[in-house]
Amino acid sequence: MCKLVMYMVRMLIMSNDIKVIYLDFCHTAVNKFTLGSFIRYVQLREINLLSIFNDKIRRTEVSERIENLDHKVYDNLDKYGHSYSSLLIKKHINQNVISEIRNLTSNGYKLVVVSAALKYYIKPFFDMLDVNVYHYITSQIEKKGNKLSLDFMYAERKLEEIIKFENQLNIIESVAYSDHITDLPMLKHSNRVVVVEGPNKELLKVAENNNWRIINGH
Repeated sequence: MCKLVMYMVRMLIMSNDIKVIYLDFCHTAVNKFTLGSFIRYVQLREINLLSIFNDKIRRTEVSERIENLDHKVYDNLDKYGHSYSSLLIKKHINQNVISEIRNLTSNGYKLVVVSAALKYYIKPFFDMLDVNVYHYITSQIEKKGNKLSLDFMYAERKLEEIIKFENQLNIIESVAYSDHITDLPMLKHSNRVVVVEGPNKELLKVAENNNWRIINGH
């Protein structure tokens, strides 16, 4: 009986052995900062205007924009996320990164999206591409009474949530993709690193110093 229990425990542990990809989204899976433009996209649709898809909203302005949204918008975020993701695929997809993700997942890696972006459009984005996502670690829009707020997934918080995720599993290998220096904690935590060329040049210097692989971000 004791041997049977030990065998079952070993099998359970082995079943939790996984290889993972930690993938940033903005300027990595797509060549755009999406959080600000999604909020602008929602605002314009709520007042029945055409979206200005190349608008610029700074990271520091996003929380304020969300707080100023009508709380009734919350129930429509899935709908807006789906249509917004179609625009991302048409105009801003990073084929180099997506091709590598497809190759890794076909070889047994589990995809974990770790991003300051929102699941409302990340999930349909990968669904449309027929790429399975094992887990999401993303920013979230929260509704409390009649107020909306942003729980921002950024920098050190990404690593904190990754560690919580890993506590439930036995990660035997990890590869991380990102374009930005703020993801350095996540990158250093991973076994392998792929840096995606983007607007942030600081990470490229770190990548060169560490002999990390660099791929084109377009």
